[in-house]
Amino acid sequence: MTWASGSHYQIYRCLVALDQEGRGQGDLVTGSPGSFINSVTGKRSWPHQVLDPVYSWNNYHSSGGSIGVQSDYPTMHENIEFYNQAAAVNGVQRTGVGVGTLAQQPASGVDGVDVAHVTTNPPGTAYWATDVPSINGSTDKGALYVWKGGAWVLFYQPYTYPHPLVRDLEPPSNLQIVP
Repeated sequence: MTWASGSHYQIYRCLVALDQEGRGQGDLVTGSPGSFINSVTGKRSWPHQVLDPVYSWNNYHSSGGSIGVQSDYPTMHENIEFYNQAAAVNGVQRTGVGVGTLAQQPASGVDGVDVAHVTTNPPGTAYWATDVPSINGSTDKGALYVWKGGAWVLFYQPYTYPHPLVRDLEPPSNLQIVP
């Protein structure tokens, strides 16, 4: 790089790292190192990965303490990319993930915020309803609702494992390593 009188430069702050926790689907990137191309824009550009937060609740250490998600990375923010278990305050799930029966679900939550401005209407705070019966064959009860666009929206329910369509699968026996 050659600097000359009148040269300009900009310093950017990294808001989101590529493929970090809390990020999901994005534009397809093709090519090889040094020449990656965003297949949507046709040039080297950010792949617009959507916000897909990590939710953590009911995780306890053998010593009795609660365990949640933590990060020392400056692009990982609690209550944006990850949500840990937290109690509601005055009927509002202001941070984290609440836990209880569906009847105890707070009246409202807080919408998510995508600092990269990629995700429209991102999911926000959440509530794990412990008494919701499974609708997909799992023997586990419960359902995770997220606050999105001014309402609680069903986000996740446990699924039976292994998948019911997976039967009598054997690992491949004829694998070869070919240089």
